[in-house]
Amino acid sequence: MFEVHKNGSIYSLILNLQKALRNPIVQKVVAVSDRKCLEKIKGEVEGLSDDFKRHLLYWDVSEVIRVYENLSEAMAIVERFGLISSELCYLTVFLVVFNKSIPYDL
Repeated sequence: MFEVHKNGSIYSLILNLQKALRNPIVQKVVAVSDRKCLEKIKGEVEGLSDDFKRHLLYWDVSEVIRVYENLSEAMAIVERFGLISSELCYLTVFLVVFNKSIPYDL
C-alpha cells in the first residue's frame, strides 16, 4: 500500500491513515514530511485514540531520501555482483506523504 499526500488538509491525511489501519494486514502507518509539518501532525493527533497513536510513525523526508539513496546504491552493487536478479531489486515502502513544498520525486 502506497499513498502520496502532497497537499490538502492534515485532517484528510489523518483520515487516510485511519482508513489504512482498518486493513488487517497493515501494522503501522507512516507520515512523511519535513519537521515543521510533522510537528503539526503530531499536534492534531494528540486527542485521538492511543491505539491509533501507537500505530502511527513519523519520518522526516530528508531521512527518507537518504535511505532511498543508500538502498539504491547497495542494491546496484548487489545486482552488479549478480547476487540477486534485477527483478528482485525493488523496495516497497508504505508512506503517506504530506506537504507539497518538498520534492518527493525519488
